[in-house]
Order: sequence, then C-alpha cells, then structure tokens
Amino acid sequence: MFYRIKKLLKLGILVGVLLSLPISFTFAQAGSSSASGSKALISLVKKWGSKDKTNELAAPSSQKLSLTPIQMTNTTKQDPYDPHHLFATSAPFEDQAFQSVSRQALPMTPQQIVNLKKMLAETQRASATSAEAPPKPISTTQMVNLAPGSVPSPIRMQQGFITSIVFIDATGSPWPIESCNVGNPKAFNLLPWQAGGNTLMIQALSMYTYGNLAVKLQDLATPVMLTLVPGQKEVDYRVDLRIQQVGPNSNGKVANDTLPNGANNILLSVLDGVPPDGAKPLNVVGGDCQAWKLGDKMYLRTRLTILSPSWIAVMTSSDGTKAYEMAKSSDVLVSKYGKAVNLRIREN
Repeated sequence: MFYRIKKLLKLGILVGVLLSLPISFTFAQAGSSSASGSKALISLVKKWGSKDKTNELAAPSSQKLSLTPIQMTNTTKQDPYDPHHLFATSAPFEDQAFQSVSRQALPMTPQQIVNLKKMLAETQRASATSAEAPPKPISTTQMVNLAPGSVPSPIRMQQGFITSIVFIDATGSPWPIESCNVGNPKAFNLLPWQAGGNTLMIQALSMYTYGNLAVKLQDLATPVMLTLVPGQKEVDYRVDLRIQQVGPNSNGKVANDTLPNGANNILLSVLDGVPPDGAKPLNVVGGDCQAWKLGDKMYLRTRLTILSPSWIAVMTSSDGTKAYEMAKSSDVLVSKYGKAVNLRIREN
C-alpha cells in the first residue's frame, strides 16, 4: 500500500513537470494532432511507470525524491523608485503630441525672446526721443519794464519741463504775488503758488502753442505781463524778474538810479555770471568772488558784502548773489559771516 501511494505521488509530479514543458508545441510543429499528442503522453507515462517499478524493486526503500529550486537571475538591475521607470516608454504619437503642445505654449526660442525684448526697448526709446536735440537749461535774470509800449518779457519753455519765475524788487528782496492768470489753460499748467510767496511754477503742455501770463504783484498797480514761448532750444529753468521799484519787503539798498540803462544791463549780465563785452577777467584771492575789468571800472560778482572802497552800483538776486560796479582797486574789504576779509585783486 505504501509503495502504491508513493508511485501515484511520483506519477503526479511527473505529469506536472511534463505539462510545464512545451511538449504540445513540439508536437504541433511536427504536424501531429492533439489526439496523437495525448497518446504519446500516455505511452510515456506508462513507460515511465514500468521503469519506475523496476527501479523501485531494485532500489532500497531509503531512496527519496528531491526537488532543486531554480534561481531566477535579473540581468538588469532596476531601482523601483527611479522616476524614469515609473511610466512606460512613450509612443511616437505621444511624442508628437508633446511637441505640438510645447510649440503652442512656447512658440519662440530663448534667443528669439531676447531679440524681441531688444527690439521693444529700441522702439520705446525711439518713441520717447525728441525729434530735436534736448533743450539747453538756462537760469537768467530779466529787467521788467512796466512803461507803456514796452515789450513783455519772454519766458522760454519746453513741453515736459517746468519753469520757475521769481519776482524781486530793485533791492533783490522778494515781491509777493497777489494773483495771476494764464491765457491758455489747455496749453499751460500753472501750479498753485504759496500765499505770500514770490515764485510761480508753470509747465507747457503742448510743443508749439504760444500764450501769455498776467501776474498781479502786491502793492503794484500795473500787472506784469509775460509771453510764454514753448518749443525753444534753450529752456528757462529759473527766471528772476527784477522790478525796478522798491517792493513791500525792500531792505532799502537800491542801485544808483542815476546810472544809464546800459550800466544797469551790464550789472544784470554780471549778476547772471556773464562778463560784459570786452571785459578782462581778474584774479581774486581771499574769498569766493569773480571780477572783470572794463575800462577804468571793475565789476565783481559775489555773495559777500563789500565794505571798502565804496561801490557805484549794486544789484542783488533772489538767492543773495550781488553784482557790484566800482572803481578799479587792487584790494577790497568785504564782510564774510560778520568778519572783515581782504580780497586781493590782480590781473592775470
């Protein structure tokens, strides 16, 4: 009974091994039918059974059947956490779809994007650049003539630039503004001024539209008329308008009214830092001062107060700069922060 059970066990194991082999494929390639394959399998089983019976009788009862496991070797080591192997290899149509979407989302290359930015910058620079050269900034002083028939003082302006207009009297003291009006509010922007102040700020809104400005000063019956001229090559950044009268804030130091108009114009030019025609520059040592010699007279431009020798005429700007007309001298005594200082003046 024990041998019969052992025989059946071996028979079952043999059948399982044979079924795992591609015997049926071998018979199919040889042209055999499934029935002949089955007969061949039965004959092999019977032959094996008879052979096993003979061996069983001859072999000792201590022989045992052993199975050797087959180890599967992995030729390609693959990391299960490698992101490159999480998805299957993309098909050609998937690559084509990816390229199509990338072209739609990013139609330009990085170099094309850089070139486009350069072109945009050049276009913006060209649109913001003026057709003409940038205007030259000027700071000047003008004498205001209120006599009938006189020509109003011109104010040179430019679109996008603000011009400040400062009103002073004959002593250089501020003359307060009472009211003012611009002729064409659409072409000029007049900024609000401080009450009691003497400075106006105005800006041209168009390139070539002319206009005018009327300013009423405190305690002055005649309004000051100004002509606004935009689109010029020189722009008045600051204009000091000097009224040849004593204002309400006068300090009492008035230029010599007996001098001819030509002398006043020379002082006005010196006050702006422009030497008179034909004047020779002089070298000044001992303080901040500019000097020119014209004939037998000397003109000085400084913020210091001259004590000696006496001057012939003087003009003062709104910032405290003074222009002196005096006889030629090699030494001038001035007051610097309340201290007497000697200026030595020599010819170059």
